Amino acid sequence: MIVIDDGSIDRTPEILARLQKASPFEFKFIRQRNLGPSKTLNKGIRLAQGELVSFLASDDFYSKDKIEKQVECFRRNSRLKIVVANGRQYKDGKTLKRIHSERTIRILNSDKNTILRYLYTESTSFFCQTALYRKDFLFKVGLFDEEVLADDWVLNIRIFQNIKDESEYAYLDEDVVYYRQHESNFMEI
Repeated sequence: MIVIDDGSIDRTPEILARLQKASPFEFKFIRQRNLGPSKTLNKGIRLAQGELVSFLASDDFYSKDKIEKQVECFRRNSRLKIVVANGRQYKDGKTLKRIHSERTIRILNSDKNTILRYLYTESTSFFCQTALYRKDFLFKVGLFDEEVLADDWVLNIRIFQNIKDESEYAYLDEDVVYYRQHESNFMEI
């Protein structure tokens, strides 16, 4: 696990240092001045040693079986480059509506050209926190664009421009991420 503290001003470094000492697995903790999400995510990808990569913002959380369910998809299909799932909004201890709408789910179950048309013409994207990626494929598509705020939107376009056919991506209709809603989110959905 790699945790990058991108310039927090609270007790995050102290808490992460304690977690790192108590962790039963390798836990790399890096503290840096604030570089922003895209640069920090790219740094994490470059440091990752595994074959698969998943992202999680500090205020969100995964279901207990997110990784297991998505890894199983990769085991069943060695051609997969990405497995996108769904999630729920979470606010004040309550689970709210799904992150991906019914329309988005239909599109994710379509062919790559339909997905690309959607990404080219709509302002919403597929949340990167819901996906599990092959690391080498992320390098192939150029990682996150460090010049834009809508980093997951640009990454999704790059991914589906480089997908050869429907055997290289999958949509898992499971809620595996809880996207915390609060007043300091970048975007309310």
